[in-house]
Order: sequence, then C-alpha cells, then structure tokens
Amino acid sequence: MPVKTVKLAAFLVAGLFAALAGLTLAAQTLTTPGGEIIAFEVDAFRKHRLLNGLDDGSFDLLLYPLPVKGVDLVSTRLFREPLWIVTPSDHPLAGKDTVTHSDLKGETVLTLETGHRLHDQVRDLCDQFGAHLSLAFEGTSLDTLRQMVGMGMGLSFLPALYVRSEVSNDRQVVARALRTRGPYRNIGMIWRRHSARQVEFLALASLIRTVLKRNVSEVTVIE
Repeated sequence: MPVKTVKLAAFLVAGLFAALAGLTLAAQTLTTPGGEIIAFEVDAFRKHRLLNGLDDGSFDLLLYPLPVKGVDLVSTRLFREPLWIVTPSDHPLAGKDTVTHSDLKGETVLTLETGHRLHDQVRDLCDQFGAHLSLAFEGTSLDTLRQMVGMGMGLSFLPALYVRSEVSNDRQVVARALRTRGPYRNIGMIWRRHSARQVEFLALASLIRTVLKRNVSEVTVIE
C-alpha cells in the first residue's frame, strides 16, 4: 500500500514530541483505521511562518495554541496545558512547594515579545496578581526565557510540557505550580477547511490524546 505524506508543523509546543517519543510521531508514521500508512514530516517554525504556510499549502497540519481565527480553518482541541511559575533556583519562591497569587505581587515577570498569545496571557496575569511585566527584556523563545530566569532577571510563566522536557533538567531554575487553579492554554490541531485529509488528521488527534492520557500527567486531555 502506498504511503501518504502529511507535512506537520508546530509552534511553541515544546516537549510534546518528546512526550510522544517512541509511541507515535517518533516513528513519524501512523496507520489509519482503514489501513493506510501516513508519513509525517515534522518541524517547528516561528509563528508567522506557520500561519502563512498553512494558508499557502506549505504545511498540511499545525499543532498550535487555540483559538485561531480564520474562516477557512478547522481546528480540534487536544489538551489543556498548565502554565507553571519558573524562578531562579536561589529565589525565595523556589523553596515553596506551591505558589499563591499573593506571592507574585511586586515580582518582575518575563515573557515572550509582543505579538505572541503567551505575551498577552502573561500580561493579564501580571495585572491580576499585581506583578510587574518586564517590557525592557522580552524573550524570543521559551529557551531564551528560561535562560533569562536562570540569570536572575525575573520570573516567568512557562508551559508544562516545556517544563517537563527542559526546566526539570536545568539546575539554574525551578518550576512551581500555583496553589489554586492556575493559568493554562489550549493546544490543538489546525488544518484547511477544504482539506481532503480530515479523516487522517482526526485519527492522529485521537492517537495523540490516547498517548498523552496514558503517559503525560502534566496535561488534561480534551476529548
């Protein structure tokens, strides 16, 4: 049976492929219920490249924070990903098991540069908790944010899967959850409305949910 190819791209979903390693996308193939073999070309790009690439056909499918507006786009939610507080390892909050909203009052918080949804979300959290959002120093990637936190430039809110794959192995930083219901983001898959491969995409979405539910306790799968 011939192998079909799907070009799959991702943005700021660091740690997802690591969480699925050896189970689904690591082999970069999927067998559909009908017996067809789908091969995935996986890569990660910056935001503007992804959205434009989906429009012009460079990519077939995106893993991306939701919601995304577009009359010609279809999406399905995969999971809810908490945002964790990340501090320098010698910060007073690093000694706590969990962090309260009041603990963040007056703290300097770093986030991605303006234009990212995470920037807007963290800005709103700073307003809510009485923290100070740093505009003088903004990260261009999650790795940059982690490194700036490790240098003592401030705290940050980072996604749970990124914490799982990168922060947990970095001795310069510590991740802590909020004691009460904390912030989160929804991650899903997006494709063009008139794609003929919707059945394949939905099969992949189902497989990812199954693997995450079984192996990744940090996220809440959305059926």
